[in-house]
Amino acid sequence: MNYRKSSAPKRKKQMHCLPTLLSLLACSLLIALSCLSIQPDSIIADLRDLNAQPVLLFLNWLPVLIVTALLYFIFGNVFYGAAFSSLIFNLLSYANLLKIEGRNDPLTPTDVFLFKEAVNATGSYQLNLHYHLILWLVTLMLAFVLLGIFRQSWRPKPWLRAVLVLFSAGLLMVFTFTVYADKTLYDRLSGDFQTNVTEVYNTLGFGYCFLHNVNLYPIERPEDYDKAKVETWIDDWEADAVSDSKRVKPNVVFVMCEAFSDLANEDFFSYSEEKNPLYDYQLVANSKQAVSGHIVVSNICAGTANTEFDVLTGIETNMVSPQLISAFRCVRRNIMALPRIFTTEGYQTYFMHPGASWFYNRSSVYRYFGVTDQVFKDVFNEADYKGNMVSDAAFLARLEEDFAKRTKESEEPLFAYTVTIQNHQAYTYEKYPFAVEEAPLTVAVSDETKEAVSVYMEGVRDSSTMLLSLTEYLDCVDEPTMVVFFGDHRPALGTNNSTYTELGMDFSVSDDIASVINTYETPFVIWVNQSYYDQIDFADAVSSLSLPKDHLISNIYLGSVVSEIIGLMGEDPYLDYLSEARRVLPVICNGNYYLPDGTYTTKLNETQSEIIDQLYQWKYYRLKDEIVSDD
Repeated sequence: MNYRKSSAPKRKKQMHCLPTLLSLLACSLLIALSCLSIQPDSIIADLRDLNAQPVLLFLNWLPVLIVTALLYFIFGNVFYGAAFSSLIFNLLSYANLLKIEGRNDPLTPTDVFLFKEAVNATGSYQLNLHYHLILWLVTLMLAFVLLGIFRQSWRPKPWLRAVLVLFSAGLLMVFTFTVYADKTLYDRLSGDFQTNVTEVYNTLGFGYCFLHNVNLYPIERPEDYDKAKVETWIDDWEADAVSDSKRVKPNVVFVMCEAFSDLANEDFFSYSEEKNPLYDYQLVANSKQAVSGHIVVSNICAGTANTEFDVLTGIETNMVSPQLISAFRCVRRNIMALPRIFTTEGYQTYFMHPGASWFYNRSSVYRYFGVTDQVFKDVFNEADYKGNMVSDAAFLARLEEDFAKRTKESEEPLFAYTVTIQNHQAYTYEKYPFAVEEAPLTVAVSDETKEAVSVYMEGVRDSSTMLLSLTEYLDCVDEPTMVVFFGDHRPALGTNNSTYTELGMDFSVSDDIASVINTYETPFVIWVNQSYYDQIDFADAVSSLSLPKDHLISNIYLGSVVSEIIGLMGEDPYLDYLSEARRVLPVICNGNYYLPDGTYTTKLNETQSEIIDQLYQWKYYRLKDEIVSDD
């Protein structure tokens, strides 16, 4: 008898339904554990944190299970579905790790649409790319693919797969906008540390926090919000508004200086007066042509764009939405910010930042703020860099050049908002291609701390010199001009800001209200050139501001202070309201308050509470309901 081998290919043995479902559970669990291992903390520490609240184990595994199932139903093979699911979740976890290490800012759903920012971050932050993690991600995905090649899972009929795909997608949506959006659950799980979003991610798990953040970026609507009531305030204001059209309209130049602080004045440094990196700054701040003090910002050691948002809109980032990471991500329409207000007063507007235009979506946001004339890093060349960033000296040269050109070519006064970048983190010796001067410390510290403060002070000295040079230049021009100079946030010094602890500073670690507020403080100075000083009674203008004795205010009030000095009040109802609010609550900081008499509190009386309520009402109206045209 002759036997012939069949020419038909041998079919892979198909798994039954139950083994397939068990494989689905096992694969999704492995992917969830993989994501956990990619978080900044060790997987053992993460599992310990999650085990303390077992519901977190389920909440971090559930989205992986649903997405893996959805992809299984699409491909018809549970292992192919697991391969793509592992790619999605592990890449997101990896991006979260890089973002936390680079900017102390975890990954949110909105970041997924800023792909260019993520790609360029590797060059901007000198990140550790953790190549072993990349190898692990690829290996795990390929392992699932190989399993899919050699093992055929139970394959439902096409119509049933289609139904299950829709069911899985719907289930993910339902959970995202119910369980994961539940603020009560989030508050209970995050406890007292929820204002530290990075720590929340590390403790509660990336999967849960990422989906919870899907619901954060819509601007939070106050419970008692009443659009008609806000518009009544506007109508009342318009009836009483008085504007002085004959006033002098000076050029107004904002210079927001990267990580600028007055740390050098602390007792643990032994600088002589003239060697102090702040020497030039203090010459300007203490002159008769200036008023100086401190502003309280929304972020610690990061969040440059949030300070821009706060100052330009008069709206505090922390009031927009709970645990909001970047207020700029909420700006998707025209807003009556300072540039647009000044435009209505006949000003030309200008923005300059020696960084990338896409970073924080600045080019789009500033158009929404009313600025079309924008300058970014592409106008600078290699010679303009000091180390890895465009220098403050090059920034100043460009600012002076553009100032001269714009004020010469137009009779309209100039409103300029500018942001420096030289003194951006990280403060390691690799930042500059030369040996920086060692900071003189009176306390024993680690080599890391000595390195961080020495590199940081090199930038502070350059920023201080830049300010003095700018004022000397403007003192020689005929056009009346004002400069508003301030820091965007304290610097990030040392691993997890260990430098502050080593130096003996109370870095927002106590329950003392004054210490918490102090942690968010940065210096500011408002200076006028001689031409403008000769045309106004500057001392009287400052006196009429009714600032607290130590000139400590929230950054949301900075625009109203400037507007009062130059006589711009009576042009915008919200700006006028901020001037009233400032006289009642000079500082608002995460439920901590500083009062006009110099005292601190967390408890407000009826009048003070009404101020907070109205700020929330105005916030929502300004960002969501106010109609602002491009005219």
